[in-house]
Amino acid sequence: MKILLLAFGSRGDVQPLLPFGAGLRDAGYAVQIAAGTNFRAAIESKGFDFVDVGVDVETMMNSDSGKEWIENSSTSPFQEAQNMKRMLSEQSDAMSNELLRICQEPDVLISNLPTFGIVQAIAENFGKRHIRIMLAPLTPSTNPNSTMQPIVPQGKNFLNRFAGYIGIYFIYWIMKDSTNAFRQQLGLRPWSYGNFARAWNQMPVLYGVSPQVMPRDPQWNEDTFVTGFWFDALDHGWQPPAPLRDFLQAHPKPVYIGFGSMATKNPQATLDLMVDALKQTGQAGVIYSGWAGLQASELPANIFLLSGAPHDWLFPQMAAVVHHGGAGTSAAGLRAGVPATVVSHMADQPYWGRRLYELGVGAKPIPRHELTSARLAEAIQVMVSNTQMQAKAVEIGQEIREERGVANAVNAVKTILRA
Repeated sequence: MKILLLAFGSRGDVQPLLPFGAGLRDAGYAVQIAAGTNFRAAIESKGFDFVDVGVDVETMMNSDSGKEWIENSSTSPFQEAQNMKRMLSEQSDAMSNELLRICQEPDVLISNLPTFGIVQAIAENFGKRHIRIMLAPLTPSTNPNSTMQPIVPQGKNFLNRFAGYIGIYFIYWIMKDSTNAFRQQLGLRPWSYGNFARAWNQMPVLYGVSPQVMPRDPQWNEDTFVTGFWFDALDHGWQPPAPLRDFLQAHPKPVYIGFGSMATKNPQATLDLMVDALKQTGQAGVIYSGWAGLQASELPANIFLLSGAPHDWLFPQMAAVVHHGGAGTSAAGLRAGVPATVVSHMADQPYWGRRLYELGVGAKPIPRHELTSARLAEAIQVMVSNTQMQAKAVEIGQEIREERGVANAVNAVKTILRA
């Protein structure tokens, strides 16, 4: 049976699909992975056939529209929805035509959030099995821990379930124009919100998230699975470049700061803010340049500008981690067993920041538009000095490392396809 995994998005959207795909392959399925052009090497290095969705995601995120989306989305959910809709509309024609081409041969389509509407139309039109994967909660629930933006975060409440349907409406509003134009192209009836919500809530879903962070709601459909995070096995063969190795020998247990795929209009100001926060705390630091392209010709001797390193190797060597709150980076921080604080920019990032704080493994999250060097320094100081937080991070890290997320996800696929 041929399965196509569609992972449109940033590294955090693509990375978990690699161990999941490997698990499916080991179970006897023929697996291809479709993603942005810039992920070809990462996917092919794992032995998968790479399928190009026709968009270079890094280039897209560094465009004017991409930077506008990233920098202004943390101020308002309405602004974020408008930014996302504009970005999707700019890419929809190229992406939908590519998806139509690549989705016709496989027997089973497993899509993520950005590709859901287009792939569901293709599945309807060609009679394909379609499974949705999610890396953050978007199934309505009374449980605030399983709700992206709960109205009542202190406990289970029907209003939190209502908030979930509001979230689904936002997704529908973002996708409806591009999805309905594509459905018309295929000769399918356009989706109303009711059509969209029914398709969203009734189809099988795999959540590649730890149930410790996002508990499964017993009211969810039986084919909604919370499997645990999808991690690669630790790569014990990876060796750091000499400058990084020497830095860590000279400055053991520094603080990591990196915003991953979050581009910025002013990378120098962002770097200066990070450096100033580290100076205020007296901590050594590793700063990840990321897709923002942070650059510096001169840095203090106790600060290292990193172009890249595997999180599973790097994070356990840190005293604390500050990141943007992407699902993959959040999972990596939890797995490493070190305190982690989120500077949220958009999308599901506020959820991860809130949950890390509520679990007692991170300082209070900081929205990107409220970030200052003083607030960042305060968060760093909390993480490196709070022994209770450090112990909790170690405890949860051990529990998450013992989860069998990939195996659970593969078994869930087998169950779904037998139905």
